[in-house]
Amino acid sequence: MKNILLIILCIVWNQALAAQSIYYLPGSTQKIDQLVGDFDREKQISVANPTDANYQIWGTDLGIPFTHQGKTYLLFGDIPVDVGFGKDRDPIAFTEDTDPSDGLDLQFITSAPGLYKPITITGISQGAFEVPLDGISLENTMYIYHSTDGMNRSVLAKSMDDGQSFTLVEENISVDHFINISINKINRTEYPNLPGNFEDGLVILGTGAYRESAIYLYSQAQNSIENNQSRYFFAGWDGDLPIWSSNETDAIPVIDIDCGGELSTAYNPYLEKWMVLYNCGTPRGIQCHFSDQPWGPYTEAITILEPWNDDAYCHYIHTSWDFMECDEVHDPGRENEWGGEYGPYLFKEMSTMDDSLVTIYYTLSTWNPYTSILMKSTFVKQSAVHTEDSSLTNNNIQYSPNPTTGIVYLTWPEGNFQQADLYHSSGQFITTLPLSNKSSQSAQIDLSNYPTGVYLVKIRYKEYHKTLKVVRMD
Repeated sequence: MKNILLIILCIVWNQALAAQSIYYLPGSTQKIDQLVGDFDREKQISVANPTDANYQIWGTDLGIPFTHQGKTYLLFGDIPVDVGFGKDRDPIAFTEDTDPSDGLDLQFITSAPGLYKPITITGISQGAFEVPLDGISLENTMYIYHSTDGMNRSVLAKSMDDGQSFTLVEENISVDHFINISINKINRTEYPNLPGNFEDGLVILGTGAYRESAIYLYSQAQNSIENNQSRYFFAGWDGDLPIWSSNETDAIPVIDIDCGGELSTAYNPYLEKWMVLYNCGTPRGIQCHFSDQPWGPYTEAITILEPWNDDAYCHYIHTSWDFMECDEVHDPGRENEWGGEYGPYLFKEMSTMDDSLVTIYYTLSTWNPYTSILMKSTFVKQSAVHTEDSSLTNNNIQYSPNPTTGIVYLTWPEGNFQQADLYHSSGQFITTLPLSNKSSQSAQIDLSNYPTGVYLVKIRYKEYHKTLKVVRMD
């Protein structure tokens, strides 16, 4: 009877969570490294990439990653000092480093020793707020989207020499819904509801009026990227099928918000979801949505960075001294000016997975201090039941649910448990857990009184020792 009840409880739990199988792990958002400048104000140490000394880049923002020719390129924006090119110019860097967990080694494209080379697109203005938006590599050609007219129009440029020079190929991508842009490759084999008759396509999500827009989407063939007349805009639903229109005026939001600005999108193979990141004023912080398809429907927003709750203010984002003197990370003369966060840009091919935990990496810009930093956040991918590995074929242990809001149920074929010890994910011992009903083939571990986070439960079962990774959620 107890085993039947256990099975029923597990089934009910898993059915209740089936609709939303991905959870943000509270407290997992952390700054890894400062990407530009010479000195990390928070850590009070020299940075790994001294960009002022090496390239005369004192401060810059953005850092939009995309892959080209086996390297990850990063598009930065608006250097606030004149170093010979005029103010607010936009540098471009690259790295062959594929492990962002401990920082990234960056090299900037230079025009002379010790001097960065700005992205220059003849035919458009490139001053303040006129910055790169995203990049993509197609047939060995580098394409970048760029804003102009004070961030009121987006254009497309290409480089045939790996970012050394750019040519304008489309002078008006949008003045309406796609002034900020995030682009990804897509294939009809995996997404048969794409419009048109192309096999290899692109999906472009965008926002319009600066930080006052919903998020929209269009698609086109990869080989027509330079043809602005070959686009299909998401225009609604016909039952479960998306509706497409060749007119941008017919576009409707895929995420209906009124605060969208800088954004980044990608398909995450570990989470098996499309994800969208952007900064918003209400709610404050960095927001995340998930969907099975790039055109939605998307989940409700998940806040993965809230400046006060996630140790950003008073740490790496400045708190105005008029309010509280809790940090000294401000730029010179900006002691009484609040800092802020914006521009989360995903490293689309650098996420990692450890058991049910998926960690994403992204750049983030801060307003005071004015810089670009490398960040990480972790999500929990819900799994129904975890089963012991094949070395214990005849003595399999099952535990569920994971993540849990408190109780974890365990079952095993025969014999008794001797002990279960609880450790923090860092390896620090916490306590020996009481196991109810451990003389039968089932038991319970109660984590209800412990904070949210990742725990290791080390159990002794007969002559076997096993460590289970359990996520405690609210």
